[in-house]
Amino acid sequence: MQDVRTKAAQIQSATYRKQRASRLEQARITKGLSLQELADLIGMDRKTLSKVEQGESNVKAKDLELIALFTEQDIQWLMFGDVHKLRESAIKDDYHE
Repeated sequence: MQDVRTKAAQIQSATYRKQRASRLEQARITKGLSLQELADLIGMDRKTLSKVEQGESNVKAKDLELIALFTEQDIQWLMFGDVHKLRESAIKDDYHE
């Protein structure tokens, strides 16, 4: 249970939020969308999306799903970075040994 609490604290930290914000901005830019274009696509105010991309505000689950859809990015990567890939790789290694 302590591991879960530790992870929960990490997810709620400002550092973690800023890392996620950076991935969201990177996904938008990679797709070639302006802040206003993505905001319009997901039905969010441009200023609100800007705050999300700056790590000043958390992204809602439904908005994260829409960002993933319109930027064609993996939602797990947007949320957690490459951590999920490392986990999947470890699981595959365990079953193939």
